[in-house]
This record gives sequence, structure tokens and C-alpha cells, in this order.
Amino acid sequence: MRRPFTFSALVFILGISILVPALVLPPVQAEAAGRYDRLLLSKTARAKLTDLAAMEDSRKIAGIGKYAGDSNPLIRLRCAEVLGRAGRAGDPVTHLAKLAEDSNDEVVLAAIYSLGLTMDEAALEPLEKVLKQGAKKQKLAALEALGMTRLKDAALIISGALTNFHSTIRAQAISSLAALGDSTSAEMCVNSIHDPDAAVIEQTVYALGRLGYSKLNYELAEFCDHENLWVIMRAVEALGRLKTKDAVEPVATLLTHKERILRIKAAEALSRIGNDKAAEKLETVLGSDDAYLKDLALRGIAASRRGKSFERVLPLLQDRSQMVRRSAIEAAAATDAKKARPFILEIVRKGEAYDRMAALEFIGAIGNEEDMLLLVETLDNSANHLEREGAAAGLKRIEKDEHLRLPLDTSGRTAFDALLDAGGGDDPVVAAMAIEALGRKRALGGTDRLVEIFRGSGRREDCDRKLAIIAVFEALAGEGDLEPAARSNIIAMLKETVVREGDPRVAEAAAGAAKKYGAAVSYDPAHTVEWDRGKYPWGEPALPLGKKMIRITTKRGPIDIELFGDDAPNIVKSVLLLIEEGFYNGLNFHRVVPGFVVQGGCPRGDGWGDAGWFLRSQFNPHTYKRGYVGMAHAGKDTPGSQFFITHLPQPHLDGRYTIIGKVVSGMEVVDLIEVGDTFGMEIIE
Repeated sequence: MRRPFTFSALVFILGISILVPALVLPPVQAEAAGRYDRLLLSKTARAKLTDLAAMEDSRKIAGIGKYAGDSNPLIRLRCAEVLGRAGRAGDPVTHLAKLAEDSNDEVVLAAIYSLGLTMDEAALEPLEKVLKQGAKKQKLAALEALGMTRLKDAALIISGALTNFHSTIRAQAISSLAALGDSTSAEMCVNSIHDPDAAVIEQTVYALGRLGYSKLNYELAEFCDHENLWVIMRAVEALGRLKTKDAVEPVATLLTHKERILRIKAAEALSRIGNDKAAEKLETVLGSDDAYLKDLALRGIAASRRGKSFERVLPLLQDRSQMVRRSAIEAAAATDAKKARPFILEIVRKGEAYDRMAALEFIGAIGNEEDMLLLVETLDNSANHLEREGAAAGLKRIEKDEHLRLPLDTSGRTAFDALLDAGGGDDPVVAAMAIEALGRKRALGGTDRLVEIFRGSGRREDCDRKLAIIAVFEALAGEGDLEPAARSNIIAMLKETVVREGDPRVAEAAAGAAKKYGAAVSYDPAHTVEWDRGKYPWGEPALPLGKKMIRITTKRGPIDIELFGDDAPNIVKSVLLLIEEGFYNGLNFHRVVPGFVVQGGCPRGDGWGDAGWFLRSQFNPHTYKRGYVGMAHAGKDTPGSQFFITHLPQPHLDGRYTIIGKVVSGMEVVDLIEVGDTFGMEIIE
């Protein structure tokens, strides 16, 4: 979920106000003291927990079998957690299959969950066994685990539960098929759209949208006036994801619904559909007092490129809401580039930092040759990293590649030169964005320089720069214009990266790119190259911490959060340390997505920053209900300082992003958070 904060990446930025009673989950309650409290008092037990924590953090689990047979169920439970998080090394499935038959129910559930985390074909057999023989709670856990495997063969096993007597099992089966992400499994869900239970129908329409199944669009549109508001919400969401043009009318009727959540979801869906008719409907909310509706409407109008909307968009360039202003910049440039240009240039000169960032990007989208010098000078000389990112994003949007090669002054310097220089600069984020702007054929003639930059990028924070270079090279693999010497240089770099790189994301990407060049190389996830993830200031991996309470303070009110110190101890300890050091005070919520999340904790304010280290992911059986707190990341084992809070249940995130807590007070505040809102944090218990 951590991602670049270019203006175009901020899709559907908004918050959600107080939800209607039918949509609100039951109030969450703080839990009792930590489950490991008594165990930590024992020197022997503490030593076992310390050993297990070290295994989890190092991903080296040799000798873990002794803990799988420990007499204490809490040690066996912790063992099951470590086996799931460690990956496939050390044959975790064999141990977990035995733990799935443990005498202790909690150990069994932990083992079932971890079988799903392994994503190993061998895990399917023990999970299928649980599904056939286990108690109801275990069957539900097995279905969830099967969805987490992301294995195509899991679909057939899951499908058997679609006709189960218990509606909760049927609903979980649908949710698990959606989690697999395999569009072919959508056909299995079709009949469930007529299920007598509304919760099953809700999951079905959600799954059809997530899996891209458009054969039931008429039926989905009919659900826009269903008696159950959850069904309506998910149906509208699905129609938007499927870009169902024929659904504009029934969805548009919800723009005036009495419940704000449905008005927002309707605007979101129309924005995704993004055609002229949808834009015309969205114009009706541009005069609203609701910043979120205006933001979504502007997004949809921008997608439609409806020229008739320009005059309605123009006043919103001066809106009081930061996120509305930024969406208005995009919409103005998209609906009438020529008329919008002077207004956007004025924002570049006098706007606030985030506005200037967006304005620079969309000046590039307008594509006027006269603005090339402005973009290059900003990329070269601005002291503000947001402006430089906006300039790089603007150069990426230049449609005519030849514009990048035009001399901009008497020195003969070009935008191409500026992008290469920025790609090798000190700011790794600006560098990654500049390299992305070079794109495919644009990079021809600069590949040797990019190889040089790659080889000189040895810092932990250079990972995005290296990934951007690999992506450029992968795109160039099929280009006949690539010189033989340049091709050889690229292949050599990719092959040595697979062998020497510690960051598994970079090594795996290099292996994939090398194959495009016909190089015989493969990435072994079990390789032993040390990955520099940064050093924890507290030294050894944390032991279970029990319940911890923190408060986020905002201008809209406080948000109290219970942290799950037993389920994600290392990440929770990191958050607590950062709070104690004042790291979070004054940072902002840089990302807000309707019905999804509010996200903050980036020290750069652009979505690229962290605390100086990558933490191991600590996936756990908590699920993303409304008000749950997760850690953003840029791939497994890369959580840092950024966190998010869910507005609504998000089952597709389960097992992918570590859950560290839940809101116990202040969800009405979360529902009002806007992009740019600053906050502070304190420990309250």
C-alpha cells in the first residue's frame, strides 16, 4: 500500500463520514492483558520465546520442531505463527499439518492460518482435511487460509462449501474465492447471487467486482435498490469496478440518497465509469458542501475529458479543501488543456507545495513545448522534493518523446539529460520517478548510464531506484533498437543482481527481466545474501507485548487505538518507540481513499518515506474490519512507519498487510480525515 505520491496516484482520495446504523460494525472493545504475561515470568519459557522471535526475524527455522511438540500450548501457538511467517524454508507444512491436529483449539486455528500463509501446494491437503472434518470455526479458518494461498487449485476445494447449510460458511467461501484473485473462479460464485442470505449476496457482488466478472451487470444494477444497504454498497462498488456504462442511471439515483456512504459510493462508481454521461451526472454534486463528493466528481470528470465541464471545474481550483483543489487541477487540464494552462501555471508560481506538485505534473500532461524548460529547471534546482517529484511526473506525462531530446538552452541540455542526472541524484524517490519517466524507448542511449547508476546504488533506501531501472530494462528487452553492447551490459547487470542482491524484491525482479533477454538465470528465495533492512534501535526482536493503547490527536478530534502487541510484537514495539521519540508529531495523512483507508506516517509526506528500517511482516489472524489498523508496505517484510485505518471491511487485505490494532474510540473522527490533516501520537496505556 505504500506507493508514490504523484498526483495521478492519488486515486479517489476522500474520507467517509458517520456510517448508517445498518453499516456500522458492533463497537470494538479493548482486550484483556497479554496472553503471554505469565509465561514471560518464567526464565525457561522466556528463553523459548526469545529463540522463536529470533527465528521469525531471521527466517531461519532449523530446530523449530522441538517447539512444535512443547508441552505449553502458547509455545506451540507461537511456533505455528513463526512457521507461517518464515516462508517455505524448512518444510513448515509438515510441522503445521501436525499442529492443525493439536489438542488445543487456539493452536489448531493458528496452524490453519499459517498453512495459508505458506502459499505452498502441499498446504492444500491438510486444509482440505480440516474443511471436511473440522468444527465450524475451524472450517471457516480453513476457507480463509485457502483464499490466502492464492493457489488456483484451491478454488475447487473452496467451491464445495458454497452449498453448505451455514450461511456464514457460504459467505466465507465466496470471500475466499475473491481472495484467490483468479477471474476463472468467478463462475463458481454466480449462483450465490440468488442466495436467501443477504450476507452471502453481499460477498457475491463484492467478489464479482473484484474478479472482473461482467456477465451479471444487469442483476448487479438491480441491487441498487435492494433493502440491505450493505448489498447496495457492494453492488455499486462492483458496478464501478466493472465500468458498467449501462449502470449510470441507477447508480446516479444514489447521489441524493439520505445516507452519505451511499452518495459517496455512487460518486466513486460514476468516477470509475468515467464516460460523458457519468460526468454529466457528477457535475450535479460540484456545488455540494461535501469535499469528498466534489473530489470524486472531479476525478470522474477528468476521466471523461468532458470539455463542457471546464467552466464548472474552474472555480474549484480555489476550493478550501486541498484534495479538491488537486483534483480540480487534473480535471481542468483534462477538460480544456489550452484554457487551463494559464491557471495551472499560476498555481505553479503561487500555490501551496502539494498544489504545485500536482500543477507541475499536469502541466506536463498538457504537453506545451514552452513548459519543458520550467519542468527541467524545477527538477534540476528546486529545494522542495515535492516540486521535484511533480516535475518528474510531468516529464513522464509528456506524450511526444522527441520533446525530451530538444535542447533547452545554449548548452544543449535536454530533458533526457535532466532525467538521467536526477536518476543518479541523492534523493532516491526523485531518482526513481525520474527513471520511470524515461520509460521504454525513451531510455535508449542512456542504458549504460542507468547500469552505472544501478551499480552505485548500495543503500537500503535505493531499492525503488533499482526497481525502476530494472523495469525500464525489462521494457527494453523486446526493442530492436537496443545496441548489442548495451544489451550485453544490461544482461550482465541483471545476472549479477540475482546472485548478489539481498533485497528479494530487487533480486526477483532482476531474474524476471533477465529471462526476457533469454538469460538462463533463476532466483532462489532461499539464497543467503544478507538483506540490509536497517537496524532496530532496540536490538533483538521484540517478545510479545500484550495490549498497548495509543492516541492519535487531530484537529477533528482524538482517535484511540488498541495495539496488538502479542500478535505483531516487533512492529508494535517500533510504533511505540517512534511515538516516544516524537517521530509522528506533525506528520500528515497523505492518502485517503473512500470506503477504504486513511493513511499516514510518512516523514516525507509523499508516501515514499519510512523510519529508517524495514520490519518483518507479522501477518496474523485478525481481519480487516471497519476501524482496523494495518501497516503499509512496498512488498513483504518492508513495513516501516506508515500505517492505515480501514473505513470499511477489506477482506482482500487479509494476510497481505500486517494488522497491528483497532480503533476503540474515535471512528467518527477517522471518517472525517482529509488529505493533508496533520496529527500527533501519544501512548496512553
